[in-house]
Amino acid sequence: MREHAQQVAPALARCKQGMLHGDFNDENVLVDGEQMVGLLDFGDALRGAFVQDVAITIAYAVQHDRIPNLPLAAAIVRGYANRRAAAGRCPCSEEASGSVSYACQASHHD
Repeated sequence: MREHAQQVAPALARCKQGMLHGDFNDENVLVDGEQMVGLLDFGDALRGAFVQDVAITIAYAVQHDRIPNLPLAAAIVRGYANRRAAAGRCPCSEEASGSVSYACQASHHD
């Protein structure tokens, strides 16, 4: 983990920074049908690289056995990248890929 952090920290510093939710999971998302309409529980909010929220979301999502981890993680990253691109912001694809790898590893770490 320490080695991974040393590799990822400089890359995260280059990513767009801002306010992160920090606890994006199925218990904190309000939906109406297929549409997300709200987000609850900002108790873990912090400032950091936006891509870190992607990693946190993936870590929560892959804890469930309903969907295979890699396709689910890839879908989350695609959604993030699409939203960032639609907003005219370049997604940190290299860092997002690293976050996927880290989140999947961390979710299976004892």
